[in-house]
Amino acid sequence: MTDGFSAANNPAMSRQEIEELLDAVPVFAVTESDKGGIVLVSEEEKENEIAYFFFNPEIANSVFAPLRKQKLGASWDVTQFSLGMVWFELFQSQEQDEIEYRLVPDSKELAAARQLLDPEGEDPALFQAAYNSIPVFVDQSLRVEGPDGEKKFPMYFSLQDLMESCQQAFSSTGYQAAVNVADFCNLLEQMQEESENDFRNVVFVPPTTMSMSESPPPRTRIGSETKDDEPISTPTATDNWDD
Repeated sequence: MTDGFSAANNPAMSRQEIEELLDAVPVFAVTESDKGGIVLVSEEEKENEIAYFFFNPEIANSVFAPLRKQKLGASWDVTQFSLGMVWFELFQSQEQDEIEYRLVPDSKELAAARQLLDPEGEDPALFQAAYNSIPVFVDQSLRVEGPDGEKKFPMYFSLQDLMESCQQAFSSTGYQAAVNVADFCNLLEQMQEESENDFRNVVFVPPTTMSMSESPPPRTRIGSETKDDEPISTPTATDNWDD
């Protein structure tokens, strides 16, 4: 790759560096209006309570709508957090916690990722789970201008956003986008290791239609959680969650 992305023996990124990259990406959870704690749910045959985070606030609201109806008088909000804070403070520490944390992508992005990996329609190994299996879409030729004015290698959580960026960037050249997909968790592991790729030149691009505001997501610490003993019917990897 060009523009400084590929080089030999780039040092591993620190947690702070990765967290700052992820701070531009908002995620959403259902919280109690009065206490601010995340609404936890239970699942059959699961010992731990579960906390869900979504890239789309509308999906967060629709998934919890049936449970909200069961809890008459419950006052819940959809609250925005930064992915950087959530990932490192919650997901990376869950082995020491009694709560299971789940990050839920849009089912359309999962379907697009599976199609890219296997156009013949067979089942690829990746992106089968409905949560914690997050596709990231890239085009090796695409660069965008970062906040510092330097050229950055963009990584998209939405395939449609990537395609639109390619169309804008290459409309006069006739270039056809060469889209690849990577697993978000694998990418973060690579960033924390010495690599030929200089991930410091990466910028994560959140889904354009997913944010509750155009301002950067807040870094407020997540408040104390509230437990709920009612089970919730969660989406599968093939469900359409926008209904």
